[in-house]
Amino acid sequence: MKNLEILLLNDCFTHLEAKEVIIALIDKKINFYKAKNLRYQVRYEEPDPVIQIKLAQLEDARQELLELIGDAKRNHTELRVEAAVCIGSYPSEMKIATG
Repeated sequence: MKNLEILLLNDCFTHLEAKEVIIALIDKKINFYKAKNLRYQVRYEEPDPVIQIKLAQLEDARQELLELIGDAKRNHTELRVEAAVCIGSYPSEMKIATG
């Protein structure tokens, strides 16, 4: 199957623009995993350990980014942001029910 790479961002941003664009993206992903974890907790009565790791990584990345944005604000500099999404087809980890 063909892989696809989409260039999402390739631009310079002020500290305010970077905060609006990038933090919003991270927050959306954090909320996605929080909702997924909640569904897991309802089903299994405990948090999903894999999702807990992903959430911690995202929170750490968010904090680092806020520090970088703060540095750009203090130094009156812009932030260069490049982001691509690479999409490919892989065997599913989910078991497919037959019958």
